[in-house]
Amino acid sequence: MSVSLSFRHKCFHKSRRHRAPRSQHYLPCRRYASASSSFQTSSSSSSSSSPGSWRTRVAITDADATLDTSVIGESPKVPYAFKKQWYPLVVLDMINPDLPHAVSLFGERLVVWKDGQGEWRVFEDRCPHRAAPLSEGRVEQDGTLMCAYHAWRFDGQGECVSIPQSADPETQKRIVGNPRACATARPSFVAQGLIWAWGEGGPDALMESMQVEASLVPEMEGTGPSGVAPGETDAETGEPVPWNGGAYRNSWQCRDLPYGWAAFFENAIDPAHAVVSHHAVVGDRYDDPAHFECVTQRKMAADTGFRCEVVPAVPPFNQPGDYDDARVWYDFRPPCNLMIDWRHKEGSRLLTAHYAVPTKPGWIRHIVATVAQRGGGDDVLSHRWWKLNLFTLTSPAWMTHVVGPTFLHQDMVLLHQQEKIVLSGGKFRDGVEIAPLNPDEAAEAPLPQMWKDLVYSPYPPDKMDIMFYQWVEKHGPLPYPPSMPFPAIEMDKAKLFDTRSVHTDYCTHCQGAERNMKLGATVSTVLSAACAIVALSIGSSSLYAHMSTVGASSGVSVVDDIAGTVGAIPGIVWSSAYNAVTFGSLAYGLRIFLTLFETYEYSHAEDNIVVEGMASIGLAKDGPSLYINAVDAFLFGPGSGKRISDSMEKEGARWEDSEEGQVAASGVTAYERMKHSGATNAWRLKK
Repeated sequence: MSVSLSFRHKCFHKSRRHRAPRSQHYLPCRRYASASSSFQTSSSSSSSSSPGSWRTRVAITDADATLDTSVIGESPKVPYAFKKQWYPLVVLDMINPDLPHAVSLFGERLVVWKDGQGEWRVFEDRCPHRAAPLSEGRVEQDGTLMCAYHAWRFDGQGECVSIPQSADPETQKRIVGNPRACATARPSFVAQGLIWAWGEGGPDALMESMQVEASLVPEMEGTGPSGVAPGETDAETGEPVPWNGGAYRNSWQCRDLPYGWAAFFENAIDPAHAVVSHHAVVGDRYDDPAHFECVTQRKMAADTGFRCEVVPAVPPFNQPGDYDDARVWYDFRPPCNLMIDWRHKEGSRLLTAHYAVPTKPGWIRHIVATVAQRGGGDDVLSHRWWKLNLFTLTSPAWMTHVVGPTFLHQDMVLLHQQEKIVLSGGKFRDGVEIAPLNPDEAAEAPLPQMWKDLVYSPYPPDKMDIMFYQWVEKHGPLPYPPSMPFPAIEMDKAKLFDTRSVHTDYCTHCQGAERNMKLGATVSTVLSAACAIVALSIGSSSLYAHMSTVGASSGVSVVDDIAGTVGAIPGIVWSSAYNAVTFGSLAYGLRIFLTLFETYEYSHAEDNIVVEGMASIGLAKDGPSLYINAVDAFLFGPGSGKRISDSMEKEGARWEDSEEGQVAASGVTAYERMKHSGATNAWRLKK
């Protein structure tokens, strides 16, 4: 995406979504070359006000002071055009560019591949010849996609360029010239490290896609895994302003989860479950649950979803009973985006972008990353939400991916079963697919009404879940093919908690780490065995010689002469034995860790050594952590809190002394003064 963005406050007054440049929309082949000029645009931009902040540093704006607490939602009941939207399908740096990759969207198979011009393409996963899956084919050295069934080849536009069974070149030219010989290409583009595709094919797909904006995240522009975003420069010195614009993004995480789109959002926009379901990772199920309310900041609408603030920001966003340090907002953005925006009173910010891509009934592809920006002061270093996210910023991608299930699997079994219980009218039906109630709809269609009829939500913390299902009831359902059933409850824990097929098989980071660990385990096993052999051979020889000497000279038994016997064993034996145990333990530990690439089972009924280990190093609890202090110094520099605070005060004072500041000083709020100076805790859009 050629969007030049930095972190300025104005980003909250611009459109939250960005249209893909026309140059990055991949054109379809001749089959759809004569697209109709009449189309319907189903998405529109919306502006959302900045949430404001705290006290005299950043006073709450008038808009925030009059938060909407009216009846939930006023949007009319109109179907949302799910298929006329952009969806992120894969993370760019996870997949092998030399192979085709199968993905699904709304129950339809697609194939993602990279052509000879270095462009990523998305085709419908069907060869026009005999409907064989192109994802089982090959990307050839000439940059074409070959079908593995009869070796037909296609270029990046979907044009058939080779049919080896043709009688002669003239015959081949005639056959490939037929539009029916083309593969079906989807409009697609690459932005923010993700490969995006349009929700449907057809003759109007390209023209329609050019009018609709993808749900990108402006604050992610310029960031990268463990890479700092370019900030602004000081107007006088030309030096970078350390607190303004510089930010880090952790590595994208991506995996397929065995529950549906609605179940994901119902769970993700529910702050109350976090410290309970994610016990020992983000909180304590016994001490941290607390009451809060969801205050609407953007009313529900078909195209823009809704935005709420959690008031007060209870754990894990603040310390229990002390809710003055941070605030948090939840922003549901159709068709598949949720933003969780956490801000500390001294300027630090964490913005987490979730994408839940509806792949097939009962499944989503979850893609998530977090951008972190450091504010002033050091109080933030004691906040668990900051500590947990800071940990992922310095972890290699494979480590972030491997520990991901420690969080996701904690509520996965609950969500996997919950949605099927709801669709079954409250019945737990083990191993039984859920058939559609209406043959013209998918089985998931009546979910909002059935959820409303079945659940009991008596208190304000459930408000966002109720809003979400009201949105789905007014603007859904998802456009799965008619009569498509919902999968049965999976009781086999090995299958339910599988990590290989839902992530490892397509993630190059994890595949590389797995290969290295297997090699390390093998080498460690060999070294352990070699050291053990050395210790045994030399040790036994030394003992035999000592026994012979002692028995021949004095008649004293070796057992009686323990000190002499031990002293007769050479040092190399002891060191070899120590190395044998060390390498053996390393090999054992690596093999245990390797199981995480295969599966990670979790049970709330039992304590878990992995999550308890995370808690033991202080990541899941509020309070100081030497590890986090070191990470903070590594990312933002030693003494970053004081340095950033000083910069904020200096920049604020400079603006107040300027002509613009003096003219405005008598008539604007403290927040406006800080906003114009740039000394706010909000990221700002570069002019």
